Amino acid sequence: MHVLRWRWWLALVVALTLVLAVWRSPAPQPHVRTVVRPVRRLQDVRGYLARRAAAPSHALDLARLETWEDVPQMWPDVSDRHTLRMLARFACWAYYETVPAHPPDAPGWAWSSKFGWDEGGLRGQVFATPNNATVVVALKGTSASFLPGGSTGQRDKDNDNLLFSCCCARVDSSWKPMCDCWHDPRTCDSRCMGRTLIERSLYYPAATDLYNNISYLYPNSQVWVTGHSLGGVMASYLGATFGVPAVAFESPGDRLAATRLHLPIPPPSTPDDDAYALVPVTHVYHTADALATGQCVGHNSICSRTGFAMETRCHLGQSVVYDTVRYLGWSVGVLPHRITVLISDLLAHDWEPRIRAARLEPPPLPTGRAVPAPQRETLCQDCAAWTFT
Repeated sequence: MHVLRWRWWLALVVALTLVLAVWRSPAPQPHVRTVVRPVRRLQDVRGYLARRAAAPSHALDLARLETWEDVPQMWPDVSDRHTLRMLARFACWAYYETVPAHPPDAPGWAWSSKFGWDEGGLRGQVFATPNNATVVVALKGTSASFLPGGSTGQRDKDNDNLLFSCCCARVDSSWKPMCDCWHDPRTCDSRCMGRTLIERSLYYPAATDLYNNISYLYPNSQVWVTGHSLGGVMASYLGATFGVPAVAFESPGDRLAATRLHLPIPPPSTPDDDAYALVPVTHVYHTADALATGQCVGHNSICSRTGFAMETRCHLGQSVVYDTVRYLGWSVGVLPHRITVLISDLLAHDWEPRIRAARLEPPPLPTGRAVPAPQRETLCQDCAAWTFT
């Protein structure tokens, strides 16, 4: 009898110990998911950039003569919500000079280095996995003077107006244009705009120099680039230029300036392919964001009243679009452009259950989908009211 009691008490103690161990153990952390996909890129990117800078007027002809190669690369899985949330966190931390050594929502990742904080231009942070197997370069977006990173505010604004306006940021006759490429209120010299962007787009040359430095510091690493708003556009352009995976959060339309900068866009495999949709870039945004969707336009918009000519809406690559206006009843505005809205409200929950909970309309997505399916913006057109010569 005593032996049975002893065994019973021993079993009870073991069971309680196991229960306490499970209760105290931290919840399993989601890890980054990756997929392997081919990337078509230039064999000699740096040579092309040098030749384009030397002869910006003939950049289109130069691009046709380049040699391309198909290279398999490891991409972040943009259908995985946890992976997008981690990259969005990195994009958010790019606005801060000091960041955690081990950022939240990024198990297995650590802060590696920062760049640009001693200068008045392009800034951001670098994060890496152990042994630097994968490195993420996060680029800061546009800052106001009273926000983190705000000392770059005027240069951010100049880049915004050059990249995202139809022609030299000349919204109407009351605006002082940033270049002399416009001929009348609705006619613009496209070759002039190309030269202007190549020569005066302050951040894109800095971004290409940054990538060259990163590839030198991490020669054996898989490099990803990310960013929010203007930082996302710079990430997009690095992805298109160097053929590396890029994820851009809530960025304004970047396709128009990409054509003017003569980025090395890969030739399509078939005549029906949209070449600008083939670059390794994924945009993530929602429909209530007036800047990402190109709805902050017009004389009475807050963008125009604060001196921003945000007139584009078409994106490179593919886009993951949360239709928050239709399915969640959100109102379009500038405040939803904040990266924290995307992180804390949309990427914190699986998408289809979120739609079901709202009950505004039956969900159009497959059952259980966590992230809207990526799509190409192949029918998109910017600045249709302008004539480009």
